Amino acid sequence: MSILLTMRDETAAGDRSGDLVVDVPDGTMTVRELIRQRVLNEITNRMDADDAVFGGLVRVPDTEAMLSQRGTRHRVGVDPDAQVARACDAFESNRFFLLVDGHQPTELNQQLELSEASEIAFVRLVPLVGG
Repeated sequence: MSILLTMRDETAAGDRSGDLVVDVPDGTMTVRELIRQRVLNEITNRMDADDAVFGGLVRVPDTEAMLSQRGTRHRVGVDPDAQVARACDAFESNRFFLLVDGHQPTELNQQLELSEASEIAFVRLVPLVGG
């Protein structure tokens, strides 16, 4: 049975951006699978939109972003596996962390028990200026 998970982006300062609702096949998954579901959903949502500007976990090189902009004749595809790998690397190198129901999972292979009531936040860490 699939469930709908609501995820949000936050900064360490507590600023929040829009919620993202992701349909997942099961409520039991690893952190890696949760990140994968988030990235795949983000890619699908952005590529279906007119602007194709990515602002969440997915980061495309400037050239790809410019070619994917509205009004161009050719849209560059985004490699989902590469984006998932980048997001997992960002998690492991502490560029963002997760808060799941008030707890912070620290390992990609950590099992999560999720429900539609689960609170999931992707908290982006911004490097300090000069350090």
